[in-house]
Amino acid sequence: MRGEVARQTKARLCVHPKTKAKLKAKLKELTSHSNGWRYEKRKEKLDYAIRGWVNYFRLAEMRNFLKETDEWLRSRLRMCIWKCCKRAHYPTLTEYYEKLHPR
Repeated sequence: MRGEVARQTKARLCVHPKTKAKLKAKLKELTSHSNGWRYEKRKEKLDYAIRGWVNYFRLAEMRNFLKETDEWLRSRLRMCIWKCCKRAHYPTLTEYYEKLHPR
């Protein structure tokens, strides 16, 4: 049957690789730093997409995939936060640095 893996007489459900790739593409689109969303809106949209996907495939074996995706997504979110901070707070950061290390 499609979507099942049989090992030693125990069948398990699994998620197709194309479906996993679609989820990653969706998450990549939502974590793009060029869309200009605030952190709260991005978090809300990610929460909606991830919860829906996980609930749809909740019977399947996907623990390792979710762990890897979580690590990847956290690095993407760090990138978004860093890009935002680099642009918005650069003068504040330079003033703070100059106070700590006067010339």
